[in-house]
Amino acid sequence: PSDGFSAGVQWFELFAKLRTLPNADRPTLYTVQSVFVAAVYAIGLGKLSRGFALMAEAVTVSVDAGLHRSADAYDCFDPIEEEVRKRTFWCVYMWDKQSAAVFGRPAMIRRRDCDVGEPALVDDEYITNDGVGPQPPGIESRLGAFVATMRLFVILESVLDCPLPRG
Repeated sequence: PSDGFSAGVQWFELFAKLRTLPNADRPTLYTVQSVFVAAVYAIGLGKLSRGFALMAEAVTVSVDAGLHRSADAYDCFDPIEEEVRKRTFWCVYMWDKQSAAVFGRPAMIRRRDCDVGEPALVDDEYITNDGVGPQPPGIESRLGAFVATMRLFVILESVLDCPLPRG
């Protein structure tokens, strides 16, 4: 439909149907991404309980897929997939912290339980299956804002983790 809202609702219904297929709950990068996007969409629709349930699933599947772990010492992912895995994990992490801060919910994932590194400050066009190339001098990476925001959310975690005063 031409109406963006109804198109989104149809997408959400399709997502629900796809989740009934065999292997729909396998911990793959695509599963994490699809559940995460559905969580963000549900929260945006105001379906908070559904959105937070999907967010919890996105965190769980992220951990099951090992996105919270550094794969630098292993030769199992090409550089493109390695960067996508990092970016996906950090998106889930930031939304978890945002949910905690905005809605007063307990965070589900802690930085101390993760050893994944930051995404490379290199634009997509300089990342190939062969490696992560250098960002050209004088051209700031478009990923810079994402990494800066990510670092702020790490700080936010330490604020959220402060013990509450007993009263």
